[in-house]
Amino acid sequence: MCNFANLMKIDAKEQVFLEKAQQFCAADEQCTATVMRKLVDWGCPATSTNKIVTMLTAGGYIDEYRYVCRYCESKAFHQKWGRIKITSMLRQKHIAGDVIAKGIKVIDDEEYRKVLLGVAQTKWRTYTGDDDEKNVNKLTAFLMSRGYELDIIKDVIKDIEQ
Repeated sequence: MCNFANLMKIDAKEQVFLEKAQQFCAADEQCTATVMRKLVDWGCPATSTNKIVTMLTAGGYIDEYRYVCRYCESKAFHQKWGRIKITSMLRQKHIAGDVIAKGIKVIDDEEYRKVLLGVAQTKWRTYTGDDDEKNVNKLTAFLMSRGYELDIIKDVIKDIEQ
């Protein structure tokens, strides 16, 4: 484990929090806001959290862009969320807009459309009744609630209806 105490003066108590945070970040990709919240939950003094987060960032334990890329791929392809919902959730984590914009580009358009089509087809099969217009509206509302963009939804619905 790297010792970043040389970057900034830290006391023994801060060193304990730093090491705990290093283990937390090494186990899974984390963003700054989550690490700061964890430090506070662990009882780290507010005056030390910024210092520790700075050390973690300098040491490569925290990388917002790397986090956003991983988050985008995970949510788009495993949770089957749309870009709008992913962006919204990242904003709630206080990640900068330019980092989100760069990170959201890692989502492959073709794969994204395939996932959307699969979600739409699965949901479409659950609708009963002969009122296709009502079913299309329900499907559109459902897909929008998952964070998909309206223009892509319309294209996918055309494919399903054919």
